Amino acid sequence: MLSLVEKVPGVVRALAPSSALIFNEYAWMPILLPTVITNNFMESFNVTVESLHSPDITLEMAHRLSPAELKGREVVTIDIGSPEQCEAGSTPEDNPTIFRSVKTGRGPLCPSWWTKGYSGQMMCAYKLVRCECRIPLLQGRLESMIQKQERRLFANFHRQVFCWIDRWIGMTIEDIRNLEEQTRLELEEQRAKGSLRGHCVEE
Repeated sequence: MLSLVEKVPGVVRALAPSSALIFNEYAWMPILLPTVITNNFMESFNVTVESLHSPDITLEMAHRLSPAELKGREVVTIDIGSPEQCEAGSTPEDNPTIFRSVKTGRGPLCPSWWTKGYSGQMMCAYKLVRCECRIPLLQGRLESMIQKQERRLFANFHRQVFCWIDRWIGMTIEDIRNLEEQTRLELEEQRAKGSLRGHCVEE
């Protein structure tokens, strides 16, 4: 469950009841299944995120879209080595442009680092975000805001994955499952009685 009651711009809070700002997120472990976000208040609203991870960074048709879908597609390249794409206030712990891994020697990254002689392993995450919000007066603004925030979330998440490599490299599947369960319990506790955390939506 995602609560945006304290995180959305004032104009959205003014137009939407608080129950409309609680979202249900459904995610499945198999990589080929999408993440789906719905809202009980708005049946005409949903966001789906399809992910494809590939060592091939040149795929043009990763999600095999139809000609009609291709016409409306916007391709956004997220470069975690670009200082311009790092949020203000980034620290060495979450900024790939200054982080260096003790265990692997990877980093810091520079813009377009994968084109500058890097010969090691890499993985490209191809994300397809579909947003549907058939709500008069709110449709265009909400769809645009959601697409912008998804880009921000992807960028922040993948920067952290890189910068936290010394925490996770060498983990077994069992280690990961235990960490997931621990994280789930911590999030439940924070949601029940903790203070506001996470990212606020920017207009």
